[in-house]
Amino acid sequence: MHKALDMIGQSNSAHSTMVALNSLNPNGQLVLMGSMLTPLPVDYNKLLLNNWEIKGNFMYTRDDYLALVDMVKAGLIDLNKVEVTSFGLDEIEQGIESAKSNPMLSNTVLKLG
Repeated sequence: MHKALDMIGQSNSAHSTMVALNSLNPNGQLVLMGSMLTPLPVDYNKLLLNNWEIKGNFMYTRDDYLALVDMVKAGLIDLNKVEVTSFGLDEIEQGIESAKSNPMLSNTVLKLG
């Protein structure tokens, strides 16, 4: 089986994903991992005629999260390296803007109380 893997990080264009899909041989499989901010314009008839399969995978499984918690508990990961910015409900717009622009090792938290 011919496979293509497309890993996207908050893409605002479906171009690379569509290139990967259209590169598949008949009976091929496209595996998507990541996020995209735009719809994926898949030609349904082309998908059926080529017997293509599209699989989506949300980055991590439940077991991955549990393993991460275990590593933190064991002291293997220093959470002080992660920048945390907090916002109250009255600052929700600022919190959303902060979350959009955060680098990889930072988190935005919305405080509910």
